[in-house]
Amino acid sequence: MRASAVAGPPTRDEVRRRATEVFAQPPFQRHFTLLERIMNWISRHLGFTAQAGTGQFSALGRFISWLLVVVVVAVLVAVAVIVIRRWSPRAKQDGDDLDIEITDERSTDEWRAEADRFEADGQWKQALRARYRELVGELVDRAILAPLPGRTTGEFRVDVADAAPQVADAFGAASLLFELAWYANEPTGASELRRFGELSARVLDGARRPVGVGAP
Repeated sequence: MRASAVAGPPTRDEVRRRATEVFAQPPFQRHFTLLERIMNWISRHLGFTAQAGTGQFSALGRFISWLLVVVVVAVLVAVAVIVIRRWSPRAKQDGDDLDIEITDERSTDEWRAEADRFEADGQWKQALRARYRELVGELVDRAILAPLPGRTTGEFRVDVADAAPQVADAFGAASLLFELAWYANEPTGASELRRFGELSARVLDGARRPVGVGAP
């Protein structure tokens, strides 16, 4: 005679495991949106209470939660804008105004002497700055540039393009060498000084005093 096994009632652990499997299936899952997750996080950490049977925040809790969400989003947007403006590369084109002010007023001869001294000492960045100011001074003397304090390298580019367009490209390249060395802290050495000297010579050879301004 074959013995038949009679199964006993399921244990508590088996019931719990089976219930977990059933309620883990998609029909029983609620998918929260990103905003709902944020609101729930705020509720848990700030102690907002839920209305009985609704699972929703109280009116005050919802208002404060929305306010916090708006503030957080605004802060994140502001940070993103600052990071993008600071670190995104800019395509450098002739005529770009970097708003780099030139305020130190000295004569062209003083800048020339200072450039010679810096070059002799191997202080290439300072020498390039002095050479750029010497070039600007020469163009001021020729009435190509206006001798106004606080002007920027971008404004200088515009003035040269208007008064002496034939040397605008050379002056723009010379200005870029100065900006990269002095403001972008790019490596600067004797080769950059030689390149700047070539560009400066092209500018001064091609730039003429406007007709009717001073002596020829």
